Amino acid sequence: MIRVAICDDHEIVRAGIVARLPADMSCVLSSSSLDDFLARYKDAAPQVSVIDLSLSNVLGASVITQIREKFTDARIVIYSVRDSLGAIGACYAVGVGAFVSKADDVVHLPVRVPQPSKCR
Repeated sequence: MIRVAICDDHEIVRAGIVARLPADMSCVLSSSSLDDFLARYKDAAPQVSVIDLSLSNVLGASVITQIREKFTDARIVIYSVRDSLGAIGACYAVGVGAFVSKADDVVHLPVRVPQPSKCR
C-alpha cells in the first residue's frame, strides 16, 4: 500500500483526490495548511505527497522549499491551478517529482470509491 499525504486549502479538492486514489494507495494525511501538514508529516510517514501551490499563507515554489527544509527526502507531486511554464519550471528546479495541472482532464485519473476512515 502506497501512503499518500495531501495538502490543499480546499476540502472538496482533498476529498476529490482521495476519491480518485487507486486501490493500492491510502491517504494517511489530509491537511488544509502547510503548517499543519508539516506538523503531522513525520507521524504520517507518507511515501508521496500531493501538494497545492496556492495555499492560504504560502504561494509558489516556496511551498516546496519549506517542505524540503524539514523533510529532504519527501517525494512531492504538485497539483495546482498555477500551471504557467514559469511556475512549473520553478517547481522542478526545487525538486518536485511531478506537476499535474488542475485543468487536466479527469478521465486520465484512476477511480475508486473511498472509505471515510482512509484519511486522517
